[in-house]
Amino acid sequence: MKALRIPLLLLSFLFTVVLLNSLFIHSRCQSWAAEVDAIDTLTAQEDWSASEKNLSVLYQHWQDAQLYLHITAHRAALDAIEEQFRCCAMQLSQRDLSQLRTSLTSLAAQLQSLGETEQLHPRNIF
Repeated sequence: MKALRIPLLLLSFLFTVVLLNSLFIHSRCQSWAAEVDAIDTLTAQEDWSASEKNLSVLYQHWQDAQLYLHITAHRAALDAIEEQFRCCAMQLSQRDLSQLRTSLTSLAAQLQSLGETEQLHPRNIF
């Protein structure tokens, strides 16, 4: 039984790290998606300056997490979200309400999808 201690401790440690990563990324993505929804609400009210400020703050939060996300998440998903941020910023600067709201909805969906794909769930394992 003593021979199994180290492998069991190592597996327990790895499982704990995977679980914490899953919880961290899922909570961050949910928070970011909620911020996108708040920006969408401001956009619907045509509060352009507040929308621009909030999108800029959200993008900075996204950039602050890039090192960690590039280590733990799929590059294609991160690139798609980055592109969606650019589209939202461009449409916000052009004051294109209908396209901006569509892009914000897409951005929120991509963030939620990223959070779900990083969850510890059998569909993500098999």
